[in-house]
Amino acid sequence: MHSDPPSSEVSSTVASAADRADAVLATCLRQLSFAVQDVQFAVNRLHFVVDTDTRVEDTLRALNVIFSPTDPPADVPAAPAASRAGIDEDPVIVTASDATDFSSSSSVDATVPGEGTAGEAIKWYAVVVGRRPGVYRGSASITSNVQRISGSQVLRCGTEAEAEELFNAALDAGQVEKVTSVVTRTAMTRADFV
Repeated sequence: MHSDPPSSEVSSTVASAADRADAVLATCLRQLSFAVQDVQFAVNRLHFVVDTDTRVEDTLRALNVIFSPTDPPADVPAAPAASRAGIDEDPVIVTASDATDFSSSSSVDATVPGEGTAGEAIKWYAVVVGRRPGVYRGSASITSNVQRISGSQVLRCGTEAEAEELFNAALDAGQVEKVTSVVTRTAMTRADFV
């Protein structure tokens, strides 16, 4: 004859299983928190490098090509770049939020380095308000230039000449602004927390 365990034993078994599930969930959340902190540290470090080293623009351009979602797998031969001859495009104003998402956007110029010379298949940008105003080739060059700057202004153009013309017009109109940010670090003591 089979007897059921007392109800107090059943409730303690269920409670301990729930406690274990909560403990596992808490551990997973802590590990996720540490991973997010590591990613944020890497992003902050990259921002510091971008702000202090102009050579990183080439690195960002290469990363843009590597991580572009439209890149074919290594075993698939790349298709030839499409010619943009005869295509007239009006300049497009790109906001800072657009610029921060260029690496995953379909508007990214997914070209292989060396292709798209003389302005073909690569867009040109006139950064009117940003860290380093000027004319830039390719979206990877401007992402770090306008990221986290409210009111940044970027004009997307089809040719270098068009981008230079728009930038010079903005410069003549007094609309070009270089944005800098200052980080102040202050050493603190226990007296500051009293």
